[in-house]
Amino acid sequence: REIGALERLRSNNSRKNGQTENKQPDGGGDLTPLGHHLAALPVECRVAKMLVYGALLSCVSPVLTIAACLSYKSPFLDGRSGAGATGSGCDGARHALAKPTAGGLAAGEQSDHLVYAEAYDRWSKAVSEAEAAGGRNAGKDFSRRHAAKHGLSGETLAQIAEMRGQYASLLWDAGLLRTGGSTGTNNMHEHGGKQGNKIGRASSAPRGWVDDVSAGWNADSRTPKVVKAVIAAGLYANVAAIDFDDASSSPFGKKENATTSRWKDIKGEIGIHSASVNAKLGGFVSLSSGSANATSMTGSPLSPFLTFHEKIKTHRVFVRDCTILPPTALLLFCGGEIDVKHELGLVCLDGWLWLKASAQTAAVFRRVRAALDLALERRIANAHGGKRGQLNGKANGPSEHDNQEVVRAIRALLAEKVV
Repeated sequence: REIGALERLRSNNSRKNGQTENKQPDGGGDLTPLGHHLAALPVECRVAKMLVYGALLSCVSPVLTIAACLSYKSPFLDGRSGAGATGSGCDGARHALAKPTAGGLAAGEQSDHLVYAEAYDRWSKAVSEAEAAGGRNAGKDFSRRHAAKHGLSGETLAQIAEMRGQYASLLWDAGLLRTGGSTGTNNMHEHGGKQGNKIGRASSAPRGWVDDVSAGWNADSRTPKVVKAVIAAGLYANVAAIDFDDASSSPFGKKENATTSRWKDIKGEIGIHSASVNAKLGGFVSLSSGSANATSMTGSPLSPFLTFHEKIKTHRVFVRDCTILPPTALLLFCGGEIDVKHELGLVCLDGWLWLKASAQTAAVFRRVRAALDLALERRIANAHGGKRGQLNGKANGPSEHDNQEVVRAIRALLAEKVV
């Protein structure tokens, strides 16, 4: 239920009397549209959720990398591993990709997860070009040199490549890449080029059919805010917010003389580990003035929210890898019911996560969420033979064209494009 895969069941008496749902932890429930998709993917639920939304929002290639890194480990060498890397050298390689001037998916986005995706993407492109020019041995030699130069682990990169291929094949077999994120064609062999006859097959190559930039499922693979939304959807409820009870910061936009940000998740205060590209973020800056191009890694957070994969505890609790999230991603994909506080101009997710939004804005996001559920439901029907009949006893919903328009509008909203 925490990840949105189950709906709570209510007893017949509570339905008749309008009472709240059964709160028992093992009370059962119906699979939600998302739950049907997750059940079809034999991977950990949060990873599966990330893959489903990556397909839905047309950013599959980077999401495969991020999902593989979260399931396995970071592609960067750890200076403590004795693998020939120094901590400062590896940190420098990570930070170089995160700089606002770096170019690429992770530039200025304050995201360890996007750094992983960008590092893999650059490595895989370079290795594929070397193989095309000089054969497999040339590719292997170039891979070793590229990895050593950029603080990467060749063995880890190879494992990530294999996992990406497996995940891509699972998405294909589940029917999520035939129409999921499609730009209008169901003949994906048109996107396969020379690899057309290998579409849908698992591959351990650094780059495969799933990485084709012309494929509909990769239409927003280079749009950071869309990829961040997918990360948020997958990792929720691992979310933290700036502690506005701290005297050094004031809520929602007013920057004061703060040198560091204090973060809290639902269980209490957390710190950002020194290995993260976000370790040196300072005080909070207004959402209206913060931008990836204007804000450095040692500046202010782009937003008062972040998501993380896991916490570690030493002398205090830290998150090791994290991503600063746009509020739009939280409103669309995170939390249960949106609780609107009209008089305060705020909304609350899950009883603790506060966002600044008017009642009108909250109402719009409620409707968009409902439309997204219908789009997922339609995808389930398509994945099961394209049937247009009922699902879970529900009547036919909007047409496939309408659902594609809903998804396009959501992608544009996340990317802050004019719809």
